[in-house]
Amino acid sequence: MSQDAIASSNESASEQTAPIPISINGNTLDPNLPALRGALGLGVGDAARSNYILIQTKDYLTKANKDQLSNLEVEVEELVSDRTYLCRFIPENLQDVREQSFVTWASVYGSQFVVSPALKPDLASPVATATASVTPSAPAGAREVDVIFHESHGLSTQELTEAIAEAVHVHPPTLQGTANSVRLVLSPGLTKSERLCR
Repeated sequence: MSQDAIASSNESASEQTAPIPISINGNTLDPNLPALRGALGLGVGDAARSNYILIQTKDYLTKANKDQLSNLEVEVEELVSDRTYLCRFIPENLQDVREQSFVTWASVYGSQFVVSPALKPDLASPVATATASVTPSAPAGAREVDVIFHESHGLSTQELTEAIAEAVHVHPPTLQGTANSVRLVLSPGLTKSERLCR
């Protein structure tokens, strides 16, 4: 093989940078694993089921990169893992996002990242992150759970509290809520995935 061909091959390889593992909320997932694309559906499909996506890039985003994403209606919210950004994205089609030269991977912000390992295999709301701890005064097996909301959810504290109360079948006044989070105690029978998915 000629030196030119080798150089060209190396350039092509560097341009096709593979995604790297993503660590969020104590969860580490590798976008290169076939199981993520198959069974979990991460990195494939559209964003119809969520208004939040993860975008992983070759390098950290520049202003020009952010402007390009903004033109695609992507609002970059925060860096959540190495070269991986949490973004608000109202449209459903991710194809144009994935085709950007600086993007190595893009997918819905799935429950695999959202839920603390302490609550697995439960799922959480696509507008929230759930973390858990054991509360000394709680019934045996119960967990105190903080459901933390995205900053741009656009709902009032009362609306958020009522939605969580309905999902876990408790009365809203028993929950401690703010515009950013709701704290509740879940018994083992109420930690099923459907309880937090509304």
